[in-house]
Amino acid sequence: MIKGTTSANLKGKRVVLQLKKGKKWVSTGYSAKVTSTKTYTLKFKPRGIGSQTYRVKYLGNANLKPSLAKKSITLWKWIGLAPREVSGDLYKDDVNMAGRYFSNAIVDYMSYYSDNGSYSDYNLSYKCVKIKARVGLDDGSDSGLKVRFKVALDGNTVYTSNSIGVGSSASFTKNTTGVFRVRLTMTSMDDSYRGYAAFAAPQILCKGYPAT
Repeated sequence: MIKGTTSANLKGKRVVLQLKKGKKWVSTGYSAKVTSTKTYTLKFKPRGIGSQTYRVKYLGNANLKPSLAKKSITLWKWIGLAPREVSGDLYKDDVNMAGRYFSNAIVDYMSYYSDNGSYSDYNLSYKCVKIKARVGLDDGSDSGLKVRFKVALDGNTVYTSNSIGVGSSASFTKNTTGVFRVRLTMTSMDDSYRGYAAFAAPQILCKGYPAT
């Protein structure tokens, strides 16, 4: 939403919202009428990600010249973390966790080697301010399997879960401002049991798409 004030001679006139694309200004299809108190309110739904520049313009008529005001905004968007992987053991798959189905998860199979921890690294490229996910086991895992999950930002651990078993899950949200890379780790507490562990619906809030 963009609010503003105009000169008195624009009362009752209609202003339009335009978006800068390259060197051109294009119509967004949104407009508003200037009120008797010389104010306007443009309600619109911006799309995309990153920095965008808008202008509010009165197109003019035979008696009044065109006039305009510019405003720049930054659009933040939740995007999937899985495509940002640069190295590691984890991979994208779907899971059923604590009775809920997740079509987008980062998973690994917990087996005899998993007590050493499975991990993957993902780039944020200093463009993201939050990370969130739900952690737990696939409902088809062995009943005795318990897994601990960790999140590290540029080498600093910021989240460590309790040991999570089948039928349970936990969620986290962490600040990632000024972070280049995140590491997700899952470690089996007993390699006698088998099953899939997952970071379900992992997302990052970004102002641009990180490098892959």
